[in-house]
Amino acid sequence: MTCPCCRGVVDTGPYNTADLTFKAGLAHVPESEHLKDGQRMAARAMDEIKDSPKVLEARRQVARAIADPELAALMSDPVLSQVILDTYANPAAAAAHVKNPEVAAKVRRLFEAGLMPD
Repeated sequence: MTCPCCRGVVDTGPYNTADLTFKAGLAHVPESEHLKDGQRMAARAMDEIKDSPKVLEARRQVARAIADPELAALMSDPVLSQVILDTYANPAAAAAHVKNPEVAAKVRRLFEAGLMPD
């Protein structure tokens, strides 16, 4: 449910799981005020995450990147997409990827644009 490039999907983590659980409970006990309150709280928490300054800035960065043909091409490169995923999953993996000068140049360009983690 999350994307390193923040393409409109934000990781709401346990709040999403809670929201789904409360909705499932309401399917069985629709009159439960406890389940309704829990579902409302989970939905409110997810909205707060989606509207956080960090997420909004990430969305602005992605919008700028998509408007730049060079960055848009880099973001749609399947090899570089895997590098990004590897880097987010294991930051030490970035060191292995940047040994390739071509990949290093692409990663550097994404980093300069604010699309790669520090």
